[in-house]
Amino acid sequence: MFFIEAVDRTTREVNQLIRRAIEQGEHDIHVYDPRGRHSLGVAFFQPVHLIFGGSVGFYCGAMGDGPTVEIQGSAGWSTGEGLQSGSVVVRGHAGNATGAAIHGGIVCVHGNAAARTGIGMVGGMVVIGGNVGFMSGFMMHDGDLIVCGNASERLGHGMKGGRIYVAGAVKQLGEGVTEAELTPDERTRVEGIAATAGLSYARPFRKYTANSAGGGTANAVDIGGAKNSPGLSG
Repeated sequence: MFFIEAVDRTTREVNQLIRRAIEQGEHDIHVYDPRGRHSLGVAFFQPVHLIFGGSVGFYCGAMGDGPTVEIQGSAGWSTGEGLQSGSVVVRGHAGNATGAAIHGGIVCVHGNAAARTGIGMVGGMVVIGGNVGFMSGFMMHDGDLIVCGNASERLGHGMKGGRIYVAGAVKQLGEGVTEAELTPDERTRVEGIAATAGLSYARPFRKYTANSAGGGTANAVDIGGAKNSPGLSG
């Protein structure tokens, strides 16, 4: 493992050191003491394992295509935004717009995520171990938002496609959102995803879709088992 001390360096310097390490053939890179810096690990396109040993700021792991990012703390707004492939795992809580506009891959938060989690998703998967805030799933087009806790007001408001699974209480559904049938295969799959991520839930999952959407099984990301879910349990 390659180690980078972030405490006396700017975000630009840290990201440059990460890129240099990748160019030198390093695949496991541990960044110590990020101290809430914004935009760490943004736009990396290699299958590298990045570990941030502490809490980070906005946009960590955003626009990635291939990396496995682990945040050993909490994260600010827009964690993993625009992810194409790979994964971003937050061991603590996350701020607004977590997993916004992702096209693929997995964004997983072990704690709570704030308002507008999973907005504008085009594919991929956002998995939350705790609760999500106001208008999560807003304008989803495809993908899976899985919430092991509760959801706040206007869940899925304006969604055109995709699937939202919530194990806890839903305070209010958004316009155009309806509860849909959750098939036994889907239930097994969603529960398996939560188990693979090491997350717990108190009640059975329920499924929500756009009014015009069918009740078919989720197909955006196939991670039925650990071997198909790199980084989810890492």
